Amino acid sequence: MVDVSHYANHEYKDFINRGILRNMVLPHRTGLGAYAKAQPVDWFYFQAAAIDSQSRDRRTGFDTAFHDEALFLGMWEMGFTPKWATAKGALPGRYRLGWWYDPRSHKVFKDTLDGRLRDEFRGDDVGLYLGIDQMVWKEQDDPKDSQGLGAFGRWGWAHEDINKIDDYWEFGLSYTGLVPTRDQDVTAFAVAQGILSEQYREEVHEDASRETVFEFYYKYFATPWLIISPDFQVVVNPGGDKGAHDSIVGGVRIQVLF
Repeated sequence: MVDVSHYANHEYKDFINRGILRNMVLPHRTGLGAYAKAQPVDWFYFQAAAIDSQSRDRRTGFDTAFHDEALFLGMWEMGFTPKWATAKGALPGRYRLGWWYDPRSHKVFKDTLDGRLRDEFRGDDVGLYLGIDQMVWKEQDDPKDSQGLGAFGRWGWAHEDINKIDDYWEFGLSYTGLVPTRDQDVTAFAVAQGILSEQYREEVHEDASRETVFEFYYKYFATPWLIISPDFQVVVNPGGDKGAHDSIVGGVRIQVLF
């Protein structure tokens, strides 16, 4: 709904690691809400959403939205969608800026000296994010041909006193039709990093650092209805813990389209 990337948006068709598919500083809530989008011209849009911030898995959306406090997560985003003219046709892009507000109460990161000090809580959390998708090169001048190289990136920031990850960035490349005669196949690579907040490190977990994810996949169209995607990931400091062993993950995603 917000911060949607053309190249890294869904584990069914793009990357698999959540740290690449989602901006990790954004609050991810599932609950009753409302959404609206306005696009006065074809190169600019503005959208907003309000989502029940007290939603629970074992309670209905109407129960928490209308019978508890009126606390709603607010999200706003404006974006530019230019098409840069080149000799081989237009290169589409998507540049987005967003911010959010969460009224829920969060526990402040604080060393309580083994319970001798009281926990502190505060709400009214805010954050910012940026996102960029841009096709940078096309193979053919046919507007219906998608072969070419695309680049994408994300950045996010949140308050360090109540957000475990307060800084996040991502960069990646995606090429459609890199291998000769394989015009639909996609070759993609991305790196993303979630940085744990300085206050969390100082007050709660001194070994906390940052988690870095590298992911590569190749999307092979065996037939129009069968897609096979080998995937390879390297995770450095899993969970942002300097003492954790780095992880190497490999797999194959198989999709059958009906």
